Amino acid sequence: MNLSDYRESKDKQQNGSPIYVGSAVFYVRRLGTKESQEALKNIKQALYGPFHKMQDVDNNRLYGHWLTEYGVTNWEGVNDQDGELAYSKDAARNIFTNPDYFLSLNDILITAALRFENYLAEETQTDGDKLEKK
Repeated sequence: MNLSDYRESKDKQQNGSPIYVGSAVFYVRRLGTKESQEALKNIKQALYGPFHKMQDVDNNRLYGHWLTEYGVTNWEGVNDQDGELAYSKDAARNIFTNPDYFLSLNDILITAALRFENYLAEETQTDGDKLEKK
């Protein structure tokens, strides 16, 4: 095992790594970093108040707001009934806080935000690709 195979890119963690969903790409920050945990805590407080018990939280709603306010930094190739949908916080809010997307699109993006492979440093991915080709 080579430790450098597991070195993550701070840039991808903080600015978003490309996550491909069909023909679209979403740029999603890493879930689990100190910054993302702080954002999640702040969103929970804003939604439920500072003394709300975690066991009563609707995680789908919470993570929908996390994707809107912190997690997704941009997207490309996202379309609605009127054509291509430009990224904005309002457009993100309309999608990620809509319960119709909680168990599909939101789940794909949250799962991807937890996968370390999506946040590896570029040279690590290149070296890994070379190893697999041998």
